[in-house]
Amino acid sequence: MINTIQAKRGSPTIEEIQEEDDFRKLARTKYRYFRRYIDAKFKEGPHNLLLAKELEQVELYLCTRGKEGNGRLIVEMPPQHGKTTDIARKFPSWVIGRNPWVHVGIVSYGADLADKHSAAIRDIVLSNEFRNLFGSYSMAADPVMLSDDSASKSDWSLALPHEGSCLSRGIGGGLSGNPLDLLIIDDPTKDIEDGRSEIHQKKLENWFDSVAMARLSEYGVCIIDHTRWDPNDLIGQILKRMASNDPNIDQWKVIHLPALALEEDEYPQTDEDYWNNLSNGVFIPKGGDQLGRKPGQALFTYRYSQGHIEKTKATIEAKSPYTFASVYQQLPRPFSGGMFDAKDIREEDAKILNPDWTWVCYIDVALGKNKRSDFNAGCIETISPESGDVIVRDMLRVRELDKFLKLLKLWMLKDENKKVLWGIEDVAFQSLAFQNFWTDPTLATVAMMKFPVPEGSKQDRAMNLSLRAKEGHLVIIKNPVWNQPFKNQLMAFPFDSHDDIVDSASGGLYILAKYSKPKREARSYQG
Repeated sequence: MINTIQAKRGSPTIEEIQEEDDFRKLARTKYRYFRRYIDAKFKEGPHNLLLAKELEQVELYLCTRGKEGNGRLIVEMPPQHGKTTDIARKFPSWVIGRNPWVHVGIVSYGADLADKHSAAIRDIVLSNEFRNLFGSYSMAADPVMLSDDSASKSDWSLALPHEGSCLSRGIGGGLSGNPLDLLIIDDPTKDIEDGRSEIHQKKLENWFDSVAMARLSEYGVCIIDHTRWDPNDLIGQILKRMASNDPNIDQWKVIHLPALALEEDEYPQTDEDYWNNLSNGVFIPKGGDQLGRKPGQALFTYRYSQGHIEKTKATIEAKSPYTFASVYQQLPRPFSGGMFDAKDIREEDAKILNPDWTWVCYIDVALGKNKRSDFNAGCIETISPESGDVIVRDMLRVRELDKFLKLLKLWMLKDENKKVLWGIEDVAFQSLAFQNFWTDPTLATVAMMKFPVPEGSKQDRAMNLSLRAKEGHLVIIKNPVWNQPFKNQLMAFPFDSHDDIVDSASGGLYILAKYSKPKREARSYQG
């Protein structure tokens, strides 16, 4: 700050020198003051203060080698509220100044974004403000400075005698070299399409386990912040692990700050509610808002007024309440008000099933689309004559049509599916796709029939299923492979980019209503 004073009006006064000295001491020891020292324009909100407090605990864990502080931190905040600047740029600079032996790794969905973060840290280390605190202007015995041969803005190291360094990578990139002491994963997913892609989710999970965490030193720390896209995104996967009660699983500290504070009844009232949320990939703190806000109160009114956030909410929800709930509220599913809510879908064991019930499967094919552009799906279901529950006991879902048809044939021939009535829409595309099914002698005993496309919009056709779900009569049989994708799509409908599962489950009710008693001529469409 002295440099700024001198530039304005010459030599500083004794009082100004003392004030500057006091500020530097605070900035060296407390991250919130460091943040203000290197950026005089920085404006703090209550959420910034909470974040600074938790980041200081991460640094404490690092410098005490795990004896104090917290080594695992997840940050959930809306976009443009300063979390990336704080976590991926300013905080690593402060850590390097205080602990110049630290090896930092910055990872984002793309290498270009990660490189920008690494370059920003490098620029801070080269700044006069940093030099005042930890570098050549600080009178430190071994000032923290950039190595002369660190020309790269992505991978660079400190000058001797310090061994600290910083590297940046995109997701999927290698993290070779020294073990990392501070790993920051900032926005590992580019957009909602990737965020809700099962392929991307699995790829990210594998990378996190086999590459990212494997590179951490024994007392290394990790911070993850990203937009919540899906209950099974990276944060969601970690939350589900936390709910497993495995003592060897890391228990992460979570900062959960939605754009608008939740209503009182949305916070978990019991430990069971809290752990159930975690098992569904959602974190909601017990005891209310972490900043003590009143229900509906905006997070950062200095930058985004209450009215602006409420207008944003109304605009987005008019098209997609799922998006606002996920991106702004950090709740990657609509908690209420959709055609299907999480509480509407009940999971049961297979022991409730009776093979003599009438079982049907509506085949939903990606009509007229590229073979790899959308999913093809089928749900085997029934209505229990005892409880009236719609029970979905199995699901097949494949993007590539040729592969789907091959697996569907094998599915039809399974012993447990011999009594299933298979429904195929009587439209030109499906008739062509299933032409070989009608003439295949191995399927001679399989009950298949064509039927006209149900009338109305997709929402109209899903209404009966939704109404039964709202009355507590929608059950899925426990299966770790397909249960979560099934629930995800129903909860996002009709705003999700995919609706194949909803179409199949809704169509099954149509078949049950119209054709639940197949006649002997059910295969009369052959040939």
